Amino acid sequence: MTTFADGVYQYGGIPVGGLGIGRVYIVADTTSSAYQYLQRQYNGAAYDDAAPVLYGHTSTSTVVTLNGLKAALAKTVTDRNDYVIVMPSSGTYYIDELLTLNKKAVHLICPASMICDVGCTNAARIQQIGSSLSIISVENGGIEIAGLYLKNMPNFAHIQVPTTASIVTPGTSAWGNCIHHNFFVSKSTTTTLPMLHGDGDGMSYSRIEKNWFTEQTSSGAWTTGVIELPGAANCEIVGNHIIIGDSGNATYGIYCGGAKNVVAKNLFSECGSSTIACCIAAGATSAVIGNRCAVAATHFSDAGGTASVSYVDNQDGVTEGTGGVTAQLAT
Repeated sequence: MTTFADGVYQYGGIPVGGLGIGRVYIVADTTSSAYQYLQRQYNGAAYDDAAPVLYGHTSTSTVVTLNGLKAALAKTVTDRNDYVIVMPSSGTYYIDELLTLNKKAVHLICPASMICDVGCTNAARIQQIGSSLSIISVENGGIEIAGLYLKNMPNFAHIQVPTTASIVTPGTSAWGNCIHHNFFVSKSTTTTLPMLHGDGDGMSYSRIEKNWFTEQTSSGAWTTGVIELPGAANCEIVGNHIIIGDSGNATYGIYCGGAKNVVAKNLFSECGSSTIACCIAAGATSAVIGNRCAVAATHFSDAGGTASVSYVDNQDGVTEGTGGVTAQLAT
C-alpha cells in the first residue's frame, strides 16, 4: 500500500496542505464505466493513517451493499477542511441510511455537475431508499453541499438541519453553512417535510444559493414550506428556483422566520393547477429584494416583513410593479 502523508496530488487530486485544503476522499459508483480506471489511477493509495483515497459505492434501487458515501464521510476530521468528492455515474447512488455531516468545515460536492447557473446536472444522483429517513443531516458549521442531484423518500426532507439545542456535541451549531448548486427533486405524494428543512435556528449565518427545487410526483404538498427555516437569522437565500407543478401545492415557498435574513433574486412558479399560497414568509427585520414570482397576485408574501421597508423591486405574475398588496411589490 502506498501512503501519502501530505496528499494525493500526484494522482490528480486536489493539492493538500499548501492552500489549507485538508484530505480529499473520492467516492465512485462501482457500476460506473470509470470505476476501473479510478482503481488503476489510485492503485490502493492511502493516507498515513491507512484511510483510503478511493471509496466504492455499490447499490441498487432496493439494496445498498457498500455505502462509500458514508465510509468517506466517516474519515473526515473537524476543522481540517476535508473534501468528499462524488464522481459522476450513469447509475444512482442509492442510500438506506441518513448521511450525517457533523464535523465542521467538511465539503460534500460533485465538481463535475456544477456547470449550471442554477441547480446542477444529474452527474451525481443520490437517492434515499431507507424507511423514514431524510437524505442528509447537517449538524455542524462551515459545511458545504454542492453539485448533487437529490431524490428523497416521500414525506421526508432532502436536507435537514437541526437546531443548535438538539445537537449533542458540546460547542457545535449548524450555522455558517453553504448549500448551493444542487437539484432537489421531490418524490412526495402527500403532506411532507420541506425539501430543505431547518429546525429552530439551524442554518443561521448561512447561505442557500442557486439551488433548483421541483417535484417528480404529482399532487405533492408542502405545508410548512419548500424551504423552511423557522428561526434562522442572518441567512442569505439568493438566486434559487422554486418550481411547483403537476398539481402540487405549497403553503410557503420560502419560510424564514428569524431576524435579518436576505431573500433576494429567487424565482417562483405555479405551473398548471399548482399553487404556492405564499412565496415568501419573512421575519419583520428581513430584506426581500428583487424576487420574481409567476404566481397569483395574492400569493407573493404574507406581509411578515415591514411594508415599504422590507420589500423592494419584487413582482408577482399579475401586479407588475404597481405597488401590489400593501406595497409589498414596491420598486
